[in-house]
Amino acid sequence: MQNSLEKVCIDEKKQIVKADAYPDIQELLAAAQVVITDYSSCIFDFLLTVRPGFLFVPDLEHYDQERGFYYKLEETPFPIAHTNEELIHNIENFNQEKYSMRVEDFLKKKGSVEDGEASVRVCNLIESIVSEKEIRG
Repeated sequence: MQNSLEKVCIDEKKQIVKADAYPDIQELLAAAQVVITDYSSCIFDFLLTVRPGFLFVPDLEHYDQERGFYYKLEETPFPIAHTNEELIHNIENFNQEKYSMRVEDFLKKKGSVEDGEASVRVCNLIESIVSEKEIRG
């Protein structure tokens, strides 16, 4: 990861990365402390970390008319900025506690269950299906 990361860093301290030049977005999301994006769905993968995610969408109306959304961006927990100034304001005034609550509410509304027990549930389901088939013969 380090060699690939050095090739796509924007700043000298290697803290800002141009993500579209990196081969594996999941590696970047795992390493990132913050994500700023426009309409990339990667922000929803990053959402599960509950680390700060920001939307910078200067062309929101045009994008919405051209492509549309599954739901309004205002329904997401991400602070939305239409200008550089709004983005700076959102970053400077970010409140992790409020953001975490918004993330939790958003995930509940979407039916997401992230309790670390998914594998256990899948195994239990498979065992019950196998047991049922064995009983039926």
